[in-house]
Amino acid sequence: MSIKKRQAIFSLVLIDLDGFKRVNDLYGHSVGDLVLRRIAFLLRQNLRAKDIDEFAILMPGTKKEQAIAVAERLKRAVEDLEIIVEGEKVSLSFSYGVVESEDRFSSVEEMIKEADYLMYHQKKSKNL
Repeated sequence: MSIKKRQAIFSLVLIDLDGFKRVNDLYGHSVGDLVLRRIAFLLRQNLRAKDIDEFAILMPGTKKEQAIAVAERLKRAVEDLEIIVEGEKVSLSFSYGVVESEDRFSSVEEMIKEADYLMYHQKKSKNL
C-alpha cells in the first residue's frame, strides 16, 4: 500500500519480547501463553483500541517522538508487570522499532521492514 495516498500522519511500533523463548523453555508453553495474554491485556489498558494489532501498534495522528515515548512507557509497564510462576517472578522486557509515515517511506511494507530492523538492532545492542 502506498503511503503517499494517505493524508494523516501515523507511526508504527513493532514490539518483540526479550528472552521470551526462555520463558517457554523454563516454564512451558501454557505459562508462555499466560504471559502473552498478560502483555496483551497491559497493551489494551494503555493504548487506544484502534492502535493495537497483536504486537504491531499503529498510532494514527502520532509523530515518531510521541510513539517512542509511548513505547518507553509501555516498556516500563511490562518490566513492572508482576507475573509469578512457581514462586518466582518472571522478568520481562521488550525491544521495539518505531517509524513515522512522514519519513522517507513509499509503502507500508517499507515501514514494517525498517521498524523490524530497528527493533532487532535494539535487541542486538542488549546482547539478546
